[in-house]
Amino acid sequence: MIPAIALVLVVTLGGTIATYAFDRAAPAYARLATGALIGLTALGFIGFVLALLLGMTP
Repeated sequence: MIPAIALVLVVTLGGTIATYAFDRAAPAYARLATGALIGLTALGFIGFVLALLLGMTP
């Protein structure tokens, strides 16, 4: 449970930092919400691509 929470915090922080690339004037709460969305979406997409490349099947 703790590693999962740590992973969510890391990807949220990464997404929050990524928001500086396209919106420099956003308030902190909007930046954090957008960062969580971007980070978790990127995590899911990267996991999907890695699963495809490594040949993982259901």
